Amino acid sequence: MMWLSGFAAPSPSVPAGTGREDPGRLAGIRAAQRELRARFPSAVIWYGRATGRWWATVDHQRGPGRLYKARIPAELAALLHGRVGSPPRRPPVR
Repeated sequence: MMWLSGFAAPSPSVPAGTGREDPGRLAGIRAAQRELRARFPSAVIWYGRATGRWWATVDHQRGPGRLYKARIPAELAALLHGRVGSPPRRPPVR
C-alpha cells in the first residue's frame, strides 16, 4: 500500500482544479485510486481535483448511499475499513 501511506496532501503551490497539475502527481493519484478501488470494490472512489479531497460513496445500490471525504488515501481507507463489505463469495462449483 505504498500510495495509500505515501501520498501527500495537495501542494499549495499548484491550486487544485487549475489544469496545471504535475504529471507525476496525477500518476500518484491514479495509482492510489486503483489501490483503493481494488481494496474496496463495492465503493465508488474518486479524487476531487477542485476540492483536493478523496471521496467515496458506499451502499449506492440501495439509494443515495453514504458519502465519505478525506484529505489523503490512507485516511479514506481508514474511514471505509469495516464499513464496506467485501464482494459476495460465489458458492463452490461441484
